[in-house]
Amino acid sequence: MNRSPLVFELNPLPDFLKGHTLSSKESASRLKEVLAQWIQFVGSLWSWENGATFALRYMSQNGVTRIWLLGVSHDPQQRELLKNDLVVLCRSHGLPVRFIDDEPVLNLPGGPLVPWHDAAIVRIQQFETDRLWSVPKELINRAEYAVLKKYHDLDHLACPVQYPWWAPGGSFLLPLEKMISQPVPTGMTIYLQPTELTLPELQYLSTVARAAQSFSDQYKKGMT
Repeated sequence: MNRSPLVFELNPLPDFLKGHTLSSKESASRLKEVLAQWIQFVGSLWSWENGATFALRYMSQNGVTRIWLLGVSHDPQQRELLKNDLVVLCRSHGLPVRFIDDEPVLNLPGGPLVPWHDAAIVRIQQFETDRLWSVPKELINRAEYAVLKKYHDLDHLACPVQYPWWAPGGSFLLPLEKMISQPVPTGMTIYLQPTELTLPELQYLSTVARAAQSFSDQYKKGMT
């Protein structure tokens, strides 16, 4: 079974603001439409929920930036289906896509699958904190909140809170300008993996929400 990533090169990128599908005349409004189309693009990947992992990889070297779309099917038997889906998805969004299946090309310096030795790696992810609030002991000791004990000891009641995802507020110009301005080869990878919460995770979040609401109601009563 072939478990290697599917690799597509997106080149050349079109001028999205001149797309014939955009209805607005003003540049600012057209940019919002373009961003909405990219949200639709990412949303389309949900058809592979729990079945595939994706990455959008930018590689900048010697003044040249190449963009790659990678996809890995969790089931090797679905690899060809995933390939066809990605080709159709890219073309439907006006992206010129070329499937790369030549190992020598993929393994050239600066290729999408070649690890960079001695590279400095910076990871950026959705912000998460366990300092926002803690479940009061009088709540967590109740029977209906026993599910929290599966995730947290009574000596550590801080609940991890992942901040909600925000829609894009502008273009991706600044990060790309920073990337191409570096004097050394630079890459940027955006990982996407459509997933659903498991039943225990849903129970945990629901329990935390009820505990937070109960604590909030008690706090308001104390203030009145």
